[in-house]
Amino acid sequence: MDDIKKATILSIDDEASIRESFAAHLEDEGYHTLMAEDGSIGLEIFRREQPDLVLVDLRMKEVDGLEVLEQVVKEAPETPIIVVSGTGDIHDAIYALRLGAWNYLLKPIEDLSILTHAVERALERARLLKESLEHRQHLERTVAEKTRELRLSNEDLQREINERMKAEEKLAESNARLKISLKASNIGLWDWNLITNDVYFSPEWKKQIGYENDEINNRYEEWEKRLHSEDRDRVLSELKGYMDGKNLQYATEFRLRHKEGSYRWIFVRGEMLNDEAGNPSRMMGCHIDITERKKLQEQLIQAQKMESIGTLAGGIAHDFNNILSSIVGFTYLAKMQSSSDSESTGYLDQVAEAANRATDLVKQILTFSRIDSQELQPIMVWPTVKEALKLLRASIPTTIEIRQNISAIGNVMADPTHIYQIVMNLCTNAYHSMQETGGVLEVELQDVNIDPDFASMHVDLHSGPYVRLSIYDTGQGIDPSIIDRIFDPYFTTKEKGKGTGLGLSVVHGIIKQYGGAITIASELSKGTRFMIYIPIVQEEAKPEAKTTESLLIGTETVLVVDDEESMIIIYREVLERLGYKVVSCSNSKDALELFRGSSDEIDLVLTDMTMPGMTGLTLAGMLINIRSDIPIILATGFSEGLNDQVIKKAGIMELLMKPYTPDKLSKVIRTVLDTVHSKRNLNSSNPHNHV
Repeated sequence: MDDIKKATILSIDDEASIRESFAAHLEDEGYHTLMAEDGSIGLEIFRREQPDLVLVDLRMKEVDGLEVLEQVVKEAPETPIIVVSGTGDIHDAIYALRLGAWNYLLKPIEDLSILTHAVERALERARLLKESLEHRQHLERTVAEKTRELRLSNEDLQREINERMKAEEKLAESNARLKISLKASNIGLWDWNLITNDVYFSPEWKKQIGYENDEINNRYEEWEKRLHSEDRDRVLSELKGYMDGKNLQYATEFRLRHKEGSYRWIFVRGEMLNDEAGNPSRMMGCHIDITERKKLQEQLIQAQKMESIGTLAGGIAHDFNNILSSIVGFTYLAKMQSSSDSESTGYLDQVAEAANRATDLVKQILTFSRIDSQELQPIMVWPTVKEALKLLRASIPTTIEIRQNISAIGNVMADPTHIYQIVMNLCTNAYHSMQETGGVLEVELQDVNIDPDFASMHVDLHSGPYVRLSIYDTGQGIDPSIIDRIFDPYFTTKEKGKGTGLGLSVVHGIIKQYGGAITIASELSKGTRFMIYIPIVQEEAKPEAKTTESLLIGTETVLVVDDEESMIIIYREVLERLGYKVVSCSNSKDALELFRGSSDEIDLVLTDMTMPGMTGLTLAGMLINIRSDIPIILATGFSEGLNDQVIKKAGIMELLMKPYTPDKLSKVIRTVLDTVHSKRNLNSSNPHNHV
């Protein structure tokens, strides 16, 4: 292991932050590192420095990762190459491994110990393969040399025999060391005699698929008949292509049947040896069980798919919130101008109700995409779970028995509404699966400690204390063919009118937002169990603050900046009805020029965030440079990237999330202005502020 720590690693990545973070981490781990910002420079450094291992990004300008991979494999096939990519495309991964990559990691790598583990395994494997090949080649050379010497001189026969015996003793010692190393690293060896079709399978090779050393015959057919039917034609074609000289190397993955009937994923690499006449005589290589790595890759791919869908959902929610702001605002104005008993008022109430439902839907989308603006706080989970179960008991038939085991006392960073939503969504799904037959709904809430072994099997978990919510039902179970899609938004197996398909995706989004994980186990006709893990925090739970909104008036002058003319109309109508003076601009540039000429006349600025040319955040900074005490409210329908730290640093006093009612708008404006007035009055009454 000490030799591995002294290895030199070349990192090729066009993203400086990733390149430098890898280098810093690996330097801390005891490695020497080299860096290159593109494939062309990386190949120059590789040829000059001859590093022990190469980390290469898959997608780069000019010379991409695949070209680098091909060149390195061609020039130095014994050098380990680990592809690090952010694309998440399984076809790219397969293609890269076929070209000769030793491993494939997905960015972002949140836990860099995964990178360290991959590097250590690759270097150790390279060392073992090199040692094995050297020993084999040494034996071939020794035997050939001694054979020639025997033919040349019978006088040296005894000496040659003695030397051969010594060489065999050394080889036996080396093989013993190699067997110990292979057993420790779980690498299986095979040595195929192409003439007799006999194959030596090492004990580790057989152990990978559940057999003892004497349970499998050393014949080629023992391997081929255990290949998965979906992999057989491809693998045999790749093997034949290598033996015919069409493929430069033999390295591939396939599933091999275990003794128990299941299949294990195997990565294999082999090399062909020729006899003295130059004809292929033997082929040897290694087997590595990559089943667990495959499972982690599938989890990473699923996580990245959900991340991409979440990003798209967030963008849609942003545009939808802007539209809803206009609908809510104009509905409010129309109701103000209609008599309370008119027929049109009833219609407007229906519009307002539809807008409220649309607003709730957007909140679900934002929750799914993990960009909900709700501020999290330390809470105890059990009161909310008990409250949800109490309501659930009153709403489902007695044919379904509810069992609960609530013992968790740990605090988590969460929103009680979210916890309530999780319990109701999952329990409602469980109820639907038992609606016709009845059954048992079991809910457990416990404090658990996740150990490193369990955490390593789930990409979203780390070792440490968690609150675990378990919801189990004895219903019909989930079809294995769709279980990988149940968290996708709008995917549902319910009949039309019985669900939106957002329930499980919302749960998934909430749990990801909390830094937790959700697992599922299901069997047809036997039931389903969801396990939710939320990390425990040491902070004490805070009582929930309850606030009410009311319509507040004022007389100050407000500068409104929004590129949507409809929003400017709403702002003007609402604020002027409340007594404010309103000055408006439809773009940031005009607002900046207006403020330069009349900054002292403006009491507050209300600006939209997303506008062409200049965002509201940038405009706020320029306005503050002109007048440092100007209060600013930033309105947006999309809060990603806008946290308290960003807002405070920009000098903005409030973030107003769209859509909002005129009541909410009036309260935020009044609160900001009253806060500013209070500070000014306090400063003017303080004698230390006067000369």
